[in-house]
Amino acid sequence: MCDIKFKNNLYCFTFGLKCYLASLENNQSMSYRKLLLPLVVFAVLITSCSKKSSSDAPLTPQYNSSIIIGGDNHIIYAIDPLTGLKNWEFSTSAPILASPLIYNGMVYFASSGAIPGDTLYKLNVQTGALIQKIVPNGDAFAVVATPTADANLLYLAGTNGRLYAVDTGTYTVKWTYGAGGPIKSSPVVFGGNVYFGCDDGNVYCVDKTLGPTATTNWAFNPFTAGISATSNVWYSSPAIGYGRQPGSIDTPVLCIGGSDGYMYSLKLYNGSYNFNWRYKTNGPINSSPTIYGGACIFGSADFNVYCVDIIGNYNRWSVPFATHSNVYSSPYANNNIIYVGSNDYNLYAINFLDGTQKWVFHSAGLIKSSPLVFGPYVFVASFDKSFYALDTLLGQKKWTFTINNNIESSPAVDNNTGGFGTNSSQSGLRN
Repeated sequence: MCDIKFKNNLYCFTFGLKCYLASLENNQSMSYRKLLLPLVVFAVLITSCSKKSSSDAPLTPQYNSSIIIGGDNHIIYAIDPLTGLKNWEFSTSAPILASPLIYNGMVYFASSGAIPGDTLYKLNVQTGALIQKIVPNGDAFAVVATPTADANLLYLAGTNGRLYAVDTGTYTVKWTYGAGGPIKSSPVVFGGNVYFGCDDGNVYCVDKTLGPTATTNWAFNPFTAGISATSNVWYSSPAIGYGRQPGSIDTPVLCIGGSDGYMYSLKLYNGSYNFNWRYKTNGPINSSPTIYGGACIFGSADFNVYCVDIIGNYNRWSVPFATHSNVYSSPYANNNIIYVGSNDYNLYAINFLDGTQKWVFHSAGLIKSSPLVFGPYVFVASFDKSFYALDTLLGQKKWTFTINNNIESSPAVDNNTGGFGTNSSQSGLRN
């Protein structure tokens, strides 16, 4: 009896009283000393029941990694990468075309609607709770370029022709750089600078701390430099990596594709650059390059995927890899395999060393967004309104998450470490 724990003292009292009265009724002839025993038991019961038990401390929430992706249906989703089940979702007032960015345990993503108060969102990456809406300088503009971040500054490019450096803690704008046209090319931070392309034909280099006041800023324009016969619109985003010529040290190289059908390469120096080379394709390059193993890998509207040496300017593969339609998706390189989507509805896995096909996955819609590898799976979105997880070995489908609208943004991974997540390559026109 003493081992029984009661939560309600009134119940304990009633129970003890019944025991006592039953004892009196059944033992009318017992001595006074014997009658005292039920009273003692009753008192023990009351004393035991009146003690307050300690409340259990709340359990520490456990969070899984998430694949974060936005859709044209105005919703951003966090999806469990192993199961394909939804961890959370968050609705906005406009389509989400630019890819999300995960930085310092938060997810930042931009809206494509030029609505005041609805430009940039900051969410808790684990719960999807809104932390802050950020409207730099109160300006209203659409965003189709994926933001990037460094040293607690977030760099946001707008279709209003401005690049904003936004403090991720105070949400104030540290500086603004004005370009000469809409910016659809995603900014990239390398060393002490931010690089991006613009519809005004320029590729810009801006000091990441000083912004427009720096004396080392520069702009490269192939048309005004007499290199190209036409002015470029830069949908492609820059990729920066290292190349080495025989007997020389590693040199940082920037590659970016132009609407004139050329991939351009610049050697970067402290506060300056040298034109390196350009590589001709037969269609505009909206696909952003990825640099991997000393090669620049990119797609073109001429239906091909190219792998060009970033120093020697020659095709690493005997022939470009042929698809059946335009390639706007940006390649993603992992473990000597190149993953890239095409408007022919296919995702291709290409052997990096020789450009041969490893496998192909057929969806039911255009694949404009960039694939992303995380763990054993490659993730890709399609205009068939689905987001897929595929086995990297054979390209077999593991799960499908239906979004019920087109998906143009590319995924990002919250790897549950509280720092930077993993982004897919920046894909041309939209990311």
